[in-house]
Amino acid sequence: MTRSTRFGILLCTLCATVDGMDAQAMALAAPMIARNWDVPAMALGLALSAAPLGMAAGAASIGPLSDRIGRKAALILSLLWLGIFSLLLATAPSIDVLAAMRLLAGIGMGGVVVTVMALAGDLSPSESRPTNVAIVFTGVPLGGLLSAVVAVAMPESAGWRGLFLLFGSFPIMLAPVVAKWLEEGSRPATAEQAAKIPLSRLFEGSHRWRTPILWIGIAIAYQVTYFLVLWLPALLERAGLPLKTSMATLIALNAGAIVGGLGLAALMRRFPARGVVLATFAIASVSAAAAAANTGQVWLLLAMLFFLGLLSLGGQMVLGGLVAELYPADIRGAGIGWATGVGRLGAVSGPLVGAELVSLGWGAAGIMILIAVLQIIVALCLMLGTGATQASAHEQ
Repeated sequence: MTRSTRFGILLCTLCATVDGMDAQAMALAAPMIARNWDVPAMALGLALSAAPLGMAAGAASIGPLSDRIGRKAALILSLLWLGIFSLLLATAPSIDVLAAMRLLAGIGMGGVVVTVMALAGDLSPSESRPTNVAIVFTGVPLGGLLSAVVAVAMPESAGWRGLFLLFGSFPIMLAPVVAKWLEEGSRPATAEQAAKIPLSRLFEGSHRWRTPILWIGIAIAYQVTYFLVLWLPALLERAGLPLKTSMATLIALNAGAIVGGLGLAALMRRFPARGVVLATFAIASVSAAAAAANTGQVWLLLAMLFFLGLLSLGGQMVLGGLVAELYPADIRGAGIGWATGVGRLGAVSGPLVGAELVSLGWGAAGIMILIAVLQIIVALCLMLGTGATQASAHEQ
């Protein structure tokens, strides 16, 4: 890779890191919000689901938009949108207003992720495209890890409003850096060209039935991920862990995700990508089951969550690289956008399912067993949805 390409990948990773900090801010704020406002589990679940819903809309709309106006312009727009509405979260007077602001901020979050993934695909040579997209996606858990470290270090007097003020300022500061230094990706399509790119192109040939199965697997993978990163601190605090300890579980989970994303990206250079991904989600089910047996022992729980993050969240990051490899440049933004948007719909359901399970009295151990089962289902969907697809991609 050229020096400019490496710098572009680095800057895309930084954008993903800022996005990840804002994405997990709500998970860190949730225990404090529930305590301050005495919010019931279902109302908190709706607020936690607001950002993933916005992300689905942002990914599905801004991805195709980036094919028309250019990746760089779409990324700058997404960063500014995210920063403004994240700052407004700090002024929310009620859980309903907070959920609405979080929904709007989520549009920017979805736009940032899908645009940097497309940019990484555009800037990379074909042989390193899946790896580079996976590297960029590691910025999301890196942001989650940094946000958890900051939240643990911040005085409790700063409160949840202080978290949103701090994390909301970062995207706004990063936007002018992107405007000045980031290289543009593929040439934007003209209006006439964009009009000739139907959604049906994602369902041509064997993709007609494989794409829906693949999307189901991606949606369940996102469901599990967003349940973990958004409900875990609140769930463990309810189980009796101190607030700071419950926040520290996100450090373990995201540290594992970073190691997993980079490690799996390296494995994809030497072994077939499909085999790496399938093995990852299958083994993740074992890690989730092990975590279920250790929810009362803090250090063992943190170790199991590290491995669960390595396999489950790391596997999701590699999924982004696989999706980017499937589509040519003229529809790459749309392809990634739709796949990510469908995944975000699964992410929306994650916090809501978590709220229902908590309301029904499910404990952390039972929920981890359920997650283990879901990981197996993800592996099966990916096995059915990527076989011929990956073969045809490598033939190209």
